[in-house]
Amino acid sequence: MSRRYAPSVGWLATADERWPGVQLHRDAFVVDAPLGVLQAPPGDLAVFLGSVARPIAEILVIEESHTSPARATAMVRLVQELGARTVAVDRTAVIEAWNSAVPLWDTLRDMGFVPTEWPDRPVVRPVTRVAPSVIAVKMVPAAPADWCTIFWWLC
Repeated sequence: MSRRYAPSVGWLATADERWPGVQLHRDAFVVDAPLGVLQAPPGDLAVFLGSVARPIAEILVIEESHTSPARATAMVRLVQELGARTVAVDRTAVIEAWNSAVPLWDTLRDMGFVPTEWPDRPVVRPVTRVAPSVIAVKMVPAAPADWCTIFWWLC
């Protein structure tokens, strides 16, 4: 496993619900959440790293045919970059996992990027957006040709 920094654990959250995720790059946060939340994000959806809410610019829902239709892994692009954090994900290992029908979330956990145990869920206050609450959502196939779309910071 090659990485410059350990990933930061956080949450994709609304005022009422939260789902685990990990910051992999200054503006990249990977999350496992219900497909409905990712495809039609509510207006108060944000990424929480520590106690700070980070607004979302875009959600890339990764289309994996071998996962539950009710859940999905998504790469979330944050509006603002945070620090110099970068995690180097092994492209070959991810593509081999996709070819073997292993979901991306499971692969990232096997690589040590996604923890097997999560800290207590934070208390989340509603997020007041200063920008429009419309979040761009794209469906992206889990395929080698789409590697640079999903992991933009590694290309």
